[in-house]
Amino acid sequence: MLKIANEGIWKILAILIVFVLAMVVVTPSAGAVSESDGVSSSITIYVPDSYPTIQAAVDAASPGDTIIVRDGTYRENIDVTKRLTIKSENGSVNCIVEAEDRDDNVFEITTNYVNISGFTVKDAAGISSMQLNRADYCNISNNNVMGKGSNSFNGIHLSHSSNNIISNNNNYINQHGIRLDYSSNNTIKNNDNRDNLIDGIALFFSSNNNTITSNNNYNCESNFGIYIFSSSRNTIENNNNHANARGIYLNYASNNIISNNANTNNSYGIYLQHHSNNNKIYLNNFINNTDNVCTHNSTNIWNSTDAINYSYNGSRYTNYIGNYWDDYTGNDIDDDGMGDIHYCINSDKDIYPLMQPWENYFLEENGTNNKNIKFAFSTYYQPINISVNASVPSYPLPLNLSNITNIEDITAKLGLNKTEEDLLGTNGF
Repeated sequence: MLKIANEGIWKILAILIVFVLAMVVVTPSAGAVSESDGVSSSITIYVPDSYPTIQAAVDAASPGDTIIVRDGTYRENIDVTKRLTIKSENGSVNCIVEAEDRDDNVFEITTNYVNISGFTVKDAAGISSMQLNRADYCNISNNNVMGKGSNSFNGIHLSHSSNNIISNNNNYINQHGIRLDYSSNNTIKNNDNRDNLIDGIALFFSSNNNTITSNNNYNCESNFGIYIFSSSRNTIENNNNHANARGIYLNYASNNIISNNANTNNSYGIYLQHHSNNNKIYLNNFINNTDNVCTHNSTNIWNSTDAINYSYNGSRYTNYIGNYWDDYTGNDIDDDGMGDIHYCINSDKDIYPLMQPWENYFLEENGTNNKNIKFAFSTYYQPINISVNASVPSYPLPLNLSNITNIEDITAKLGLNKTEEDLLGTNGF
């Protein structure tokens, strides 16, 4: 009897083990995305092969599908209300979307997880070329967004939209190149914003915790490269703000970090007013501006809040670091790269002004042991006209040379001739 009872127990245990293993196999792990999460098996749809217009393809698509648009010019306004990837087949040169109704957005996205890339978007008037409205986790990249000056409001506009990536777009001849309203935790990077009437990039009304990095903002001659209004805790870094009325403008904006930016040939390099307080501003270059800085009713921190390791004239140091001001007249008797007296900023001051542009303090980290190639090129070499593609007019070379480390890289990247290369050689190379 005992033997029979034991055999029964072992059979029950075996059945339980098989059942548990089966449950492990069929139950998704925590955080996994299953087919039942709103995205069925995705397909690829081609326009105009399967549908004559992009909107018709969007209407017919299921969430998760990819729409590839072949070369051509499409006159339409596109509403995206489901999770899709929409991209051109061969890039923005060959795929143009013009507004059919110029008083409507060319692309309007009102749902999450939408990717749009590789289009020239044009002819919107009085509204946005590309609009994200309460749309999160979207990716807008590699587009040319062409406005009509005062008749075009925004190139790319985010309203109540968060956790998006806006990258590698060309936005020009709009009022605002890229504008955020009530939009947080977005990344705006590697965009070229030029000839916009009001600003290159603007953050309005509690657009907080955004990262604005490695953008070129230039030729906003009457207004701003980067404008921050009533927004906090944003990181503004590695941007080039050139030939604007104000390179960076803060208005009722506090607790932002502004570092590693080049502000050149502006009327004001940086301008702060209306209680824009407690912003950390350090490791920026202010060069060839009519006035490097102006502040009104604002108190800020003009140096790093932690000591930073750096090299200067072959020696290594650890210290707090301020900004480079080309009109600083102080001395550096101890030769540590920091001016011996502070740089006056109205009621504020930069206690640790740099004697050279900030890049020269980190040459070893950049793999450069001689003069700073990026700064020498952007400072001494006159801009040449290049063209992103056939649909975009030539424009002056942006100052963002973050991937350039030596003259060979410059020559290869820009296709310089021998005369141009020799000119570089006479200016610090």
